[in-house]
Formats: sequence, C-alpha cells, structure tokens
Amino acid sequence: MFGFRINEEFLDLEQNASLSLEVNNPLFNQDFEKGMLTYGVSAPLSDRNRRLLRFAGSLSIRSIGKRPLPCQMWLRGQLYRVGKLYVLGRTDKYKVQFVSDAGDLDTVTEDMLRGTDLSGVSMAYPKVLNPGFYSDEEAAFGYPGYMNGGGPQVPMPNLVEVFRKTMARYGYSISGQWLQDYANRVIYNPVLQGNPLQPQLHVPELKVAEFIKSIRKHYGLGFIFNGKSKSLQLVYLQEALQNTAYTDWTHLAQGTPAWDPNTSDGFTLQLQTDSDDERQKDAQAAYQYKYGNGAETINTGIGTTAMENGVPIVDQEGATYDDEPDFSFRVLVDNGNGTSSAETVEAVASRHLDWMAWHSETEPVTFNLNLGISELLQLDPLDKKLIRTPQGTLKAFWEKVQVSLNMTGEMKSKVRFLKVMQ
Repeated sequence: MFGFRINEEFLDLEQNASLSLEVNNPLFNQDFEKGMLTYGVSAPLSDRNRRLLRFAGSLSIRSIGKRPLPCQMWLRGQLYRVGKLYVLGRTDKYKVQFVSDAGDLDTVTEDMLRGTDLSGVSMAYPKVLNPGFYSDEEAAFGYPGYMNGGGPQVPMPNLVEVFRKTMARYGYSISGQWLQDYANRVIYNPVLQGNPLQPQLHVPELKVAEFIKSIRKHYGLGFIFNGKSKSLQLVYLQEALQNTAYTDWTHLAQGTPAWDPNTSDGFTLQLQTDSDDERQKDAQAAYQYKYGNGAETINTGIGTTAMENGVPIVDQEGATYDDEPDFSFRVLVDNGNGTSSAETVEAVASRHLDWMAWHSETEPVTFNLNLGISELLQLDPLDKKLIRTPQGTLKAFWEKVQVSLNMTGEMKSKVRFLKVMQ
C-alpha cells in the first residue's frame, strides 16, 4: 500500500504497518515549515533497514544524528512524493518520518543568503539621496549628498535574479508571473562597491528561509513546491481566490460536517524598517496598513525608503566590504536611466486586500471523506472543492488533509476546508 524508497531500495515494513500523513495547502502556509509529512512510522531492525538508514542508533559506530536521507514515498505502486526521511529514534524498531514539498527545504533553516553564489546577478545604480553616507567630515568633503549618479558607486542587485540564484542553490527551478511583473525590483543597500565586486555583500545578512518567506508575504504569493520535479510555482493569492475551477467531492462526503466560526478581527500589514536609517527610526506606523481592527500583524519582512522630490531618500551611514555590512531588507523600483522609486504602503497593501477581506469572512468546515489514492495523487492547491449536503452547498479551498492508512489499503480521511463565500 505504501513504501519508502532510498537508493533504489524500499525499506522493509511490517505487514500490519500503518501511518498517518498530513498535507497542508501551501496557499495558507506562510512559514513553509510544513508541507506534506507523515507522523512516526515504525520499521523493523532488518539488515536492509540498518544499511539504508546508515546504521542509525547503532552503539558501535557513529550515528547519523538527525540528518535527513533523500527518499521517495510510494502509494499503491505509484510515486507520490520526493522528499527526506528522518530517523526519529530506535528501540526494538526504527521510528521514521517522511517530509516533502515545502518541508523538504528544512536544510535552508540556518543557511545564510550571503552564502549563495550571486555571480552574474544584474546590478543597477539608481540615484538615492543619502546625506548621512559619510559620518566623517573629511571623508564627506566634496560628497554631493547622494549615492550613484555622480556620487559613491553603490550597486543594487536585481531581486528576481537573486531569488532565482537562491532557489537554484537547492536545485529548484521557479516559474510564475511574478518573475516578469517584478523584474525591475532591486535590493537597496548602502555598501560602497569594491574591487573586485562582491555581490553577496550587497544583499542583507539574513537567513535564506527568511528571504524566501519575506518574498512570499510581501508580494502576496503562494509557493507551490514540487519535490518530484524540483520546481517551485509562484501564484498570486488574490488570483487563486478568483479562480473558478473546482472538483465535485459530494460523493466522498461522510456524516455531518463540523463548522467553526470566523474569529478574525482584522489585519495589520507591517513593512520592514531599518533602525540605522535616521528617517525610519521609530517610524513603524508610517509603514503599516490596517484592515479592519488590525488584530493580526503580518510582518512582510521587506521594506522600502522614503521619497523626496521624486527621489528615494535615506539618512544612513555607508559601509565598505571590510565593515561586514548590516542593513535591513528593503527594495526599490528600478526605473532605468539611473532613477528609482519606492512603492507606497498602499501599493503593497493592494496585493493583499482581497485576500484579507476573504480571510475576514471565511469559515472553517471539517468533513470526514472517503478519499482514495487517486484523490491524494491529484490533490491541487489551487483547485477548490464542491460538496453538496442537506445543510447546503460548500465551495471551498482545502486547507489541511489528514489521512490514516495501513498496508491492507484501508484509509480514513479528514479534510479541513475554508469556505469561499458565494
């Protein structure tokens, strides 16, 4: 019924083996710690399992620790997911856990963005007013008051290209309209260009995971990972909401659904600010947008600069490569011809308004469903589901699918939906 394949061999599993798996819709998973995962599965201490699991837990040799093993999960003879297998423990059996989709990127948790090879990334040199670039009066002699455009040369890396390079670091290709729509965004920084150019020092010092999550949250995106093809599809959440496609699951429904009320009390969209920029100290309120009562804060992780007379302006001390530059993640719009601009808070919020309005009204509904392997294999984050019941007709996104199954093929499924208001 199910199996785990490592290095072209399947783990030995007992005839009465069972597992519980959970699939989370990435459209509602801002932090991507979860994707598809199984809970602890037992495997016997066979010679094959000892070898495939690299003798984890053996007292006589060094353990592999919690390092994951590349693995495939199969359901009824079909490849279901590609991901990683963790050995959670060993007694008289092994206990293992399989993780896939976004969860497959667990290795980025501690990796730093500056560790990415950014050679070849396009650089822009837009004019940015910065009266505070030089803190020393002697060094500031003759300084025109702005970076680039005749002032100190400060290259600003192309955001989309940095993102492509970052995902390629982990073997992922990416696709989606966002790549074209925001191809003119550059990463602001106050770092003087050195010789030779070191592009990695012109991006902020933050973890890869935070960089990826910030792009998703700031631009209102859903990230759909495919471990089998090592691809990442970017979709606008508001377009996913407008998509009318659905699959009828009425015949799969069992029993009476459980309904919960909406507990939302509004949202506050908070852009990133930089405390080293005198113009942004204690200015968080100027870079936030409230929807409704604003109870839930969404920190986008990306910010921008102020504007003055049509030119971006900061008041921030510059840095060199020797300074180990430290600055926040902020983005400018490269207009070409050495000019740039900063998006307004309202422009950023416009990418979220429909989604926030829907979240303020939707209601969770949970069904027991008679799902089969075909439904699991065909599960699409963008495809809404329709279920007709005596209580009414539900059209909804699936948010979470929980399945328990055993080697004989018995399956029990519970699905949590979020209603699409008609």
